Amino acid sequence: MATLLMSLILAAVTAPPAPAQLLAPVADVHEGKVVSAGEGKLVIVSKNGENEEFDVSPKAKITRNEKDADLDDIQEGDLVKVTANRKGTTFVAVVIEATAPE
Repeated sequence: MATLLMSLILAAVTAPPAPAQLLAPVADVHEGKVVSAGEGKLVIVSKNGENEEFDVSPKAKITRNEKDADLDDIQEGDLVKVTANRKGTTFVAVVIEATAPE
């Protein structure tokens, strides 16, 4: 019995850690039209007509018309797809893909 118990403890202690992707936050994808962008914030009107506000991560990957961009390059009226992580009651944008309206 003691040998079995020691084997179980040894297996638990030496087990590899869980893969990082299992511990990463689940990202939400939002789409809409830009109301404002700048100073670390992005506000959009979603497809269902609701305003959604995002804090923008300093490390966010931002593109406009498929070219690398800064948050200040995004303009009111641009169409956007935002990938964001939930942090409490706040969404933090980690990927912003903006397209100028046609």
